[in-house]
Amino acid sequence: MCKKTNLFNHWQNQDVFDLTDNSNHIRETLQKEYTTHFFNEINREESKNSNNNSGNKLRTYKLFKTSYETEPYITHKLSYTSRSFISKLRISAHDLEIERGRYNRPRIPPENRLCKFCTMHVPESEFHFVIQCPAYSDLRDELFLSLNLHQNYTCDLTKFKLLMSCSSQEISQAFSSFITRSFEKRAALYSG
Repeated sequence: MCKKTNLFNHWQNQDVFDLTDNSNHIRETLQKEYTTHFFNEINREESKNSNNNSGNKLRTYKLFKTSYETEPYITHKLSYTSRSFISKLRISAHDLEIERGRYNRPRIPPENRLCKFCTMHVPESEFHFVIQCPAYSDLRDELFLSLNLHQNYTCDLTKFKLLMSCSSQEISQAFSSFITRSFEKRAALYSG
C-alpha cells in the first residue's frame, strides 16, 4: 500500500513527513484501490470456491450496481421493513429458488432452480420474480402503472435496473410495496 500511495520511500528511509499534507492523496488512492477491488469482485463470473457450480452470488447485483456510493433508497423516507425488503432482494438474501438451490446438497445448478409458481420453466431469479413471473402480474401491472413504466420503458432489463436502483423516493416506495406484497403472495401460494 505504501508504494501505491507514494509513501514507500518515506517508509524505507524512515523519513518524517507531514501526514496532513498527504492525507487527501492517501485517502483518494485507497478509495480508488478499494473501489476497483469492489467492482472486480462483483463482476467475477465464478465463486471463489471453484469446486461448486453455484456461480457468483452477486450475479444480479452487478446488473444495477454501477457506482461505489450510498444507494439512494437508504436515505429515502422508508420504514425499516421497506428498506430491508429492498436490500434483501438486491443482495440475494431471500428464499427465491435461485438462492434456495445454492444450499441444497448436492447443489442445484443455477439454471435448474426453476420457479414453482409458473409454467415458464425458467430459474426463479430476482429478474424473473420482479419482471416476468405471471404469478405476480397483477401486482406488477399496478407497480408499472403507478410509475408509468409501460409507457416510458420498453426493455425489461431497463425496467429491472430502474426498479432495483431505487433512484427516487417514489420508486423506492412503490417498489418496496410491490416486493412486500409479492413475497406475501408467494408465501400464500407456497403454503396453499
